[in-house]
Amino acid sequence: MKAVLPILFFALMITLWGIPVYIIQLLITKFAGVKYRFILPVISAIICAIFSMIFIFTLASLDSPNELFGRLVSGILIFLLFQIPTFILLLVGHLTTKLTEPNKDVERMKHLDLE
Repeated sequence: MKAVLPILFFALMITLWGIPVYIIQLLITKFAGVKYRFILPVISAIICAIFSMIFIFTLASLDSPNELFGRLVSGILIFLLFQIPTFILLLVGHLTTKLTEPNKDVERMKHLDLE
């Protein structure tokens, strides 16, 4: 378990370094449109999957080959930890689209009232 703590620290650092990317995701979803909200999460998922695979292979070389279940659980944990930025980007895109939908309804009702 002590090998997972540096991985957790590194995953949290990647999450904090992604703050400008979260702001860009907010701007893309708000101004470029809803259809572009999956561009940054896909890029983030690919990059984080590469990082997690590097750590999984490094961790697998440290443990003994008899602990297959421990390796499997550690690999899943590492993969999920490195996907935190992707989950945040998806959450920002989802919340931004949910916040803009009521405004469209209000605009449509205003347009119908004018007719």
